[in-house]
Amino acid sequence: MIEGKPIIFLYSAAFAAKQDPAALDYVYTSFEKDFACRPYIVKEVSWQGKADATYAWGGALGPRWHDVLALGPGYDHHAVPGRKPLVVDREDGKFYQRAWESLIAQNSKKRPNIVMVETWNELHEGTDICETLEYGRQYIEMTATFAAQFKSGLQIQN
Repeated sequence: MIEGKPIIFLYSAAFAAKQDPAALDYVYTSFEKDFACRPYIVKEVSWQGKADATYAWGGALGPRWHDVLALGPGYDHHAVPGRKPLVVDREDGKFYQRAWESLIAQNSKKRPNIVMVETWNELHEGTDICETLEYGRQYIEMTATFAAQFKSGLQIQN
């Protein structure tokens, strides 16, 4: 929750056949009616309409700076049939580390107050940070370390 409001993230609008900017107003109104509280909606930049915050999908390719920072460990979907291979090397964790450090180097009063990590378990795209045979708990531990630094307001020299 943020500011006492449950957080709702909207993924890319590319999967919606059609969108109406008034749909977000409907979500706010209906959610408040059904759950007696207003949600905090974070929309992907492709959505029309007014939300509390925005983010851009693609952080696994490099940090995406908006109201919410999207970041990830790298990307590799060469195993997905029908896709032209796209690889952003994890660099044994250095790619992910640089993304977090670029955030923590920002003045804590000016940086985004939410981080969206791509992704927990999209193993087929190589954007996972969950425990795996390949990486063990490396990305879980890195996320815990950097998230604690971020939440503490730490500012590092990058």
